[in-house]
Amino acid sequence: MRIAVCLKYVPDPSTIEVDPLTGMIDAGRVLYMMNPADESALELALRLRPPDGTVTAFSVGPVEADR
Repeated sequence: MRIAVCLKYVPDPSTIEVDPLTGMIDAGRVLYMMNPADESALELALRLRPPDGTVTAFSVGPVEADR
């Protein structure tokens, strides 16, 4: 069996800061992470994989999303 999991690269909410003067998010300080729901889906896929099966993860995003 082959299982595919789609992963999304999202901002880490704990790193989002708003500039008090402009009210805008300081994008230069935001770190990114794998969407927690997608991480759970990947873990479940790995648990469901039979011994002869494979799990393939897909993501669309910048090069950093490969981590």
